[in-house]
Amino acid sequence: MDRIADGLWVTAAAQDGTVQALETTTGGWVLGVQFHPEQNPDDLRLFTGFVETARNYRKERLENAVDVHQHV
Repeated sequence: MDRIADGLWVTAAAQDGTVQALETTTGGWVLGVQFHPEQNPDDLRLFTGFVETARNYRKERLENAVDVHQHV
């Protein structure tokens, strides 16, 4: 990758400068990786972060659910 798009920042790079991970600077859960995080079972931060974010998203959706029948 020779140019990083606006709204993204490099959060991991190889020793040779190859971009290994990108994250958003604007909030939300956006992560791009160019490595195999599953090959390091001692570091599960990517997976636990994703599961936690999905769990929180579901919780918020359920708490803020609108009964569509009330609006008919």
